[in-house]
Amino acid sequence: MTDRLSTLMHRAAEGLDVPPPSTGVILTRGRALRRRRRLASAGAAAAVLVLVAGGAAVLDPDQPSEPTPSRGVDEPPRTLDLGATLAVGSTLVFRDGTEQAELGDRGVTSLHYTSVGVLVRHGDRSSAEPGGTFSLVHPDATVSPVDISTGAAAPVTDPAEPYVAYVQRRGGATQVVIHDLGTGAEVARADVPSSEDLRPVALSGDVVYLNAGDDDYVVDWRAGTVSEPGIVHGRPDVAGGRLAAVVEGRGVVLDARNGEQLFSVAVARGGRVDLSPDGRFVALDEDDGVNGFEVYDVDSGSRVQFPGVISQYGWSPDGDIFRVRGNRMTVCVSASGVCDVPDVRLPPGRIRLGGWSYEQ
Repeated sequence: MTDRLSTLMHRAAEGLDVPPPSTGVILTRGRALRRRRRLASAGAAAAVLVLVAGGAAVLDPDQPSEPTPSRGVDEPPRTLDLGATLAVGSTLVFRDGTEQAELGDRGVTSLHYTSVGVLVRHGDRSSAEPGGTFSLVHPDATVSPVDISTGAAAPVTDPAEPYVAYVQRRGGATQVVIHDLGTGAEVARADVPSSEDLRPVALSGDVVYLNAGDDDYVVDWRAGTVSEPGIVHGRPDVAGGRLAAVVEGRGVVLDARNGEQLFSVAVARGGRVDLSPDGRFVALDEDDGVNGFEVYDVDSGSRVQFPGVISQYGWSPDGDIFRVRGNRMTVCVSASGVCDVPDVRLPPGRIRLGGWSYEQ
């Protein structure tokens, strides 16, 4: 943890009805000191954002298209009502098993929620290998191809936005590319420091989080900035503008932009926390399923107990959970704990649960 993050957490904790976490470190002090250096002083490439809207200069010859307008600050996320969503073999199953879309290949590598459908990477094998084909499964179960190439790195999406972000190396430069799945057009491209292990970690609103070993970058593609803010590190759990982490025996949820603490709960040694795709809920798993796990509402602090471990469950785009056993699924409302077993039978095949990344 950087000194800034520790200070922000303590300030935020003063206004909460939970014990504040003590001052500590997420990272070693040496790494924390490295985090303070500015992008320019490190000799990194200057940020070059390519946009048509917002007054930014168009510097790319490919002329990216107009981006979809961003949400207002007070506007709720536009997540799709897809219910339990998973891939079984080459079939995407959603709306609690009542809708299916066939991808035509022998397996699905990964699936990513967006506001216009589910982005699916599929190919000859359902394993986390480079390559494969991308398709967008629309809410009406129709499928359309997506013309992007992300290489070995996984793309990132936000269930409340129509975008996919990925890293591309072109002409000696490393760039973050923003592709609008709603229009099928590239809308932004930003130069970032070149590194062979640079990976996109998360997309939340207009912000892309990147990691390259000990270095972390944040790209605000609408504002045209690339920075190292010292809040998000490594490969964090970021969703809905929030960051979940375990810090010195407490599971915390922070505002990913400014480090403000939004939620805190005691966590046993070895425990983990996982955010829902929309950032509204956080799951706490402490004892490998012996006593189940808890799902907390980040805003209200209310909690519900579920059996098993969170990794056995998928997340729907709007924060509910589901579990598959054999050819049946159990769908649960995170806010209430009410569960249902839909009267559907799943097709045979390898399963990929929505809400989890199966790529590096």
